[in-house]
Amino acid sequence: MRQAIHIFRKDARHCWPYIAAVMALTAVNAWRSVHEAPTGTHILDVLIPFLTVWTWWLAAGSAVHGESLAGDRRFWITRPYSGMSLLAAKLLFLVAFLAVPVLFSDCVVLAASGFNPFLLIPGLLLRQCDFLAFLALPFVMAAFTRVTREFLVALILFWAACYAATFLLGPRVLGSLAESTHGDAPWLLCAAGFLLVAWHYASRRTGAFKAITITLGVLAPIVMASSIMIAGGTIPSPTRSDDARYRSIAIRFAPDPDHPNPVDAASRTKGLIGIPVTFAGWPSHLLVGQLAQASVLDRGRVAWSCTGYLDRSVTTGPDGRALVLFVADMLAPAGATAAAVDLRLSLDLHIFEPQEGATLVPGDGWTYLSGFGSIRLSEGPASTLLFRTALTTPRPEWRYSLGDPSLYPVDGEWSGAAAFANSPMLFQTSPVNSYRGTATTAGPVVFTAKRQVAVVHRELLIRQIHLADFETRIP
Repeated sequence: MRQAIHIFRKDARHCWPYIAAVMALTAVNAWRSVHEAPTGTHILDVLIPFLTVWTWWLAAGSAVHGESLAGDRRFWITRPYSGMSLLAAKLLFLVAFLAVPVLFSDCVVLAASGFNPFLLIPGLLLRQCDFLAFLALPFVMAAFTRVTREFLVALILFWAACYAATFLLGPRVLGSLAESTHGDAPWLLCAAGFLLVAWHYASRRTGAFKAITITLGVLAPIVMASSIMIAGGTIPSPTRSDDARYRSIAIRFAPDPDHPNPVDAASRTKGLIGIPVTFAGWPSHLLVGQLAQASVLDRGRVAWSCTGYLDRSVTTGPDGRALVLFVADMLAPAGATAAAVDLRLSLDLHIFEPQEGATLVPGDGWTYLSGFGSIRLSEGPASTLLFRTALTTPRPEWRYSLGDPSLYPVDGEWSGAAAFANSPMLFQTSPVNSYRGTATTAGPVVFTAKRQVAVVHRELLIRQIHLADFETRIP
């Protein structure tokens, strides 16, 4: 152990420029995470994480090159240095000068964002494991090369191979690979990299190490490309529920006999149909509808059908009535919108329950809501809702409302920053994800978090309806 400490102290003196760069960039990254809400469009949102990652890698590479494992000038063999002492010293360098600053930075950012770091210790420790696994690539590359120039060339070639694999294999092949391995391949590859380097330090068999490294280097870009597919995948919706408490939820056709279509004929969008409906059995502001299919029936059989218009194909108004939107003229036969038809609407209704709420004042600090995240209103004539999640992406079952919960509120959902990747090869430099929500007028705002509890499927059959009477405009 004394020998490992000696080597560690030597590496600290030798690599002090890299250590200083790591500390500076980690501090800058933490400052921006605290004071800014990255949108991904500003150059600094990309440049600072990019420089931070490459500084981590260069610091790790420089420490390993202090006693190079490759080449024929390995002076440390004649010391003699124990292979295990060398390995312990290098791992201690990674922990002390890379992992610990990241941990400290994470705690500062979380505390400044309204989170309690002590309640997030399991997540922080898991993030440290992710970070050490993320350093497997530079650790192996540095053990494979002799000097920094070769190290940089190897990293650049690796990333070029990753992009080439993404382009050549395509999303279908990579998606199938990611699904078949359940996301475990990147973790196994990182573990294999560390074990391979440990074996090299212990056996000093450079030839065999290079052969195995090259073999893994052929597979690694494919695994990396599949990791990108995992990170970019969609979050599955909750399963449909037939619980007894939701069986009273119903949907009804709700035309206004005095004003069949409140939209002027001149402002209508030809072919865009808005069927007025009402919901029963659950508060309308806690329901989000999604049209699965609109079908026109001829003698009980489907004559033609189409899916909803936009992602949120059901929009609810303050009076409780909603419009089910779909485009008819793209799939319907000529003149079908003018004739009387039987229409069947198939909808998925996402059911929410109100959770913890708060009154937000522009300029105040972050307010933490359990399970949801931290929220605050920015200052200015048109305040913007800002919210953050810690160590994770927003859960798909959460939404929010602005306004008096007893009245019809302004409904909103997450939008903004990129998602956390489920892969140790794609490490997020900040422990929080920042998002921008609905813009509001200056002044206190009542915020209510909503959690999705179920999804129910409902169908509505409307007989002998003229679709042309319900042409509407784009909302």
